[in-house]
Amino acid sequence: LFYLYAFSEEGAIAHFKKYPNAIIRPLPFLNISHTLWTQTTLAYQIYRDKIALFWAATQSMPLLSSQDLKQILLIYDFVFHYFPQTVSSFKCTALKYLMGKMVQRASKIISISEGTNAKLRSLYSRNSDAVIHPPLKSSIQYRTQEETAPLLLKYGLEHKKYFLTIGTLEPRKNFVQLIDSYLQILKESADLFPLVIAGG
Repeated sequence: LFYLYAFSEEGAIAHFKKYPNAIIRPLPFLNISHTLWTQTTLAYQIYRDKIALFWAATQSMPLLSSQDLKQILLIYDFVFHYFPQTVSSFKCTALKYLMGKMVQRASKIISISEGTNAKLRSLYSRNSDAVIHPPLKSSIQYRTQEETAPLLLKYGLEHKKYFLTIGTLEPRKNFVQLIDSYLQILKESADLFPLVIAGG
């Protein structure tokens, strides 16, 4: 039996309603802050449901829990440490204070990349127990050369003759370093493929 905890049972989590072994627990109390909610509302509900193993899939796990509770902490990044200006001041302060305790308390830690694992080791002197790369979304599918031709033509690009990176315009995506590196290589290789940056 799986319990899925969230602010609401609407949105993406509703997908799991079709599974008979999944119970969605909407917990709206104190949802003004995910960090606050995790340490209070979620912690209390996990205790009431007598959970034996909790997967902290949002990089935040309740610290006020039974020592018998096994917890897996999934870590995406340390943006609150390296780019604090991109998160709220409350979340940044809370995570800087709580993350070390969560890392210490976690039964197992999973990182989404080797880079995240290296930062975990550097910041908290602990290695991930596993590195699991997130799968591609099902909406991302292979397109034939014929299908992509009109879009490439629109941007003056040729099939398989460009570099592509996808992300949002914020410091943690490190586009400045990417562009600087690209320009350095371009000085030595004038026929370098064009660099395409796409995203929100």
